[in-house]
Amino acid sequence: MHEKACFWAVFFALFLVNLPVHSQQSAREIAYPAAPGGLIGFLEFRPTDYGSQRHPLIIFLHGSDERGNGRSQLNLVTTHGIPRYCANGASMKFTVGGQTSSFVVLSPQLSTQYGVWPVFYVKEMIRYAKQNLQIDSNRVYVSGLSLGGGGVWAAITESDSLTDLIAAAAPVCGTQEMNDANFCRTVGATHLPVWAFHAMDDKTVNVAATQHGEILGNICKLSPALKITYYLSGGHQRAWINAYDTGHITVKIKDGSLFKARPNLYEWLLGYTRVAAASGTTSNSSGAAGKLALSNATRHSGGGLPGWLKKLKFRFDLLTKAAMLPYAGPRW
Repeated sequence: MHEKACFWAVFFALFLVNLPVHSQQSAREIAYPAAPGGLIGFLEFRPTDYGSQRHPLIIFLHGSDERGNGRSQLNLVTTHGIPRYCANGASMKFTVGGQTSSFVVLSPQLSTQYGVWPVFYVKEMIRYAKQNLQIDSNRVYVSGLSLGGGGVWAAITESDSLTDLIAAAAPVCGTQEMNDANFCRTVGATHLPVWAFHAMDDKTVNVAATQHGEILGNICKLSPALKITYYLSGGHQRAWINAYDTGHITVKIKDGSLFKARPNLYEWLLGYTRVAAASGTTSNSSGAAGKLALSNATRHSGGGLPGWLKKLKFRFDLLTKAAMLPYAGPRW
């Protein structure tokens, strides 16, 4: 009897030791009086090696069907995209340039009272992470799908003070929520790297929404240039299934050629680091220096016109061009 008990004790001990260790994705909430219900509910993902480094942070914005009350409906956020991978045991660990990093992911839930993502969700997630988590504040990334992709466009074109906090952004089949008049002085002036994704046959959010961003990027002469992957087919959902895949998938793109996701989105994000604006440079994964964060003096420099007149002329020129752009159709 004693031998049998010892056998089972050893068996279960070995079984538990060999169980896969899953990373933690937990429900959280913070008080925010301006939000419906006075709170922001969100999922917080910590990798298994949390605390071993200053972790890069992804703020993920979901689509319209995953909206909820931030509490009892919070699990809806795991339906698609990055939180789904986290819920299914993804390590969110990637190696770029010989350095292995594991992401922390914060996924807020948008209230059903909103039809678009107010920018305060992104701002409050950044604030929470800096105050409560062991993150690298120079590696904060924003991504989202469908309505959440529109939320990414809105966040990165709201103000340069917010864009200065973000190292790179990735809107996926996003709705047309970018602020046209602010595009050059936010994404453009802060040299924010952006990788957008869309399927050409998307019947839910027309591809014209991302093409609108592409046109604005061309008007602003972005550096680095806006990176866009147009999938040949797959409709609405396949865009984010492809974009958020953690491997190196091969998929057919707009011109009929095969696109190999190497680097994948996560590896691409890790190639960019936002540093203090005063330093004037940001390093990428190759070790080269890129002017991804400019000093305030450089960002607002120009010709001999007075500052207020340059700003007025800039807005008039951009609005004149933007007025000629087509509206992209459905918002989500």
